[in-house]
Amino acid sequence: MSRLPTHAEITNFLETFLPPQVNANDVAFLYHTPRHPAYSPTEVKTARVIFSITPTPGFYTSLNEQGVRFPPSFDAHLTVGWNVALAKRLGVQVEDAVCIQGYKEDPERKIGLVAKFEQAVSLDSIVQMIQREFAGVGEVFRNDASNDKEDDNAVRDDVSHEHPIKVLAVMNAFHAEEVDRVLEATRAANWTHGEVTGKQILYLTGAAREHGLEATKQANMPVVCVGHRACEEWGIRYLAEETRKRWPDIEVIEVLEEEEPRPKRVKLQSGEVAGSQPAKSGNEVHG
Repeated sequence: MSRLPTHAEITNFLETFLPPQVNANDVAFLYHTPRHPAYSPTEVKTARVIFSITPTPGFYTSLNEQGVRFPPSFDAHLTVGWNVALAKRLGVQVEDAVCIQGYKEDPERKIGLVAKFEQAVSLDSIVQMIQREFAGVGEVFRNDASNDKEDDNAVRDDVSHEHPIKVLAVMNAFHAEEVDRVLEATRAANWTHGEVTGKQILYLTGAAREHGLEATKQANMPVVCVGHRACEEWGIRYLAEETRKRWPDIEVIEVLEEEEPRPKRVKLQSGEVAGSQPAKSGNEVHG
């Protein structure tokens, strides 16, 4: 069995995937550390790592979930957006990728990656790759001449007339402005070697937005919307996978369940004890 990593080694490893956001109101990477004076992150060994999307009562029983902010770096780098790891898996040339940057009042915020496929692919083949990455979820808007809308499990037999997909846009925002920025980035990079049309670009994003769908429809640009939750789950699975590769002998757990509602606090009457229950008979077994 190999040497167990220390808390500091785990932290340094995970920080390589979650660089701090420039000008972002980011939370501290370490939300909590043990306060015991004898605690040393460079000495304490790690036998188990748990990755969780939400601080459920069963996991962080003492935290106020409403007060825990989601790290912007995770959202930017490991969901949809500037997700280099996902783009590599989908077969685009990330070394030449264009970063779509700036959103709302934050000009430095990374919201997208636009890159050319190593080889042009059919829409169905890239949809199947996306389906494998996101556990089968997603909705496909082909936005071709027939304006068909299909779920991602549907695969056409008559695909010979379809334009090959040359460019992938992985975007964390979906409005008309972002669609225009993707078209402009493709045009500036000259990836299509001629007139830029939406049919040559696949727009991959999270939630479907009415204005974004209308803009891509006008541009004849196909879209895959995988949903916000699936994006977060991809990031959790990816971190868990990379941690297992780095330290195969430690236990890595993924917590993907929906956030559980916390029980309401009951105002106690004088003399009552929180959590008190009627006395149980002596022959009951507690597990």
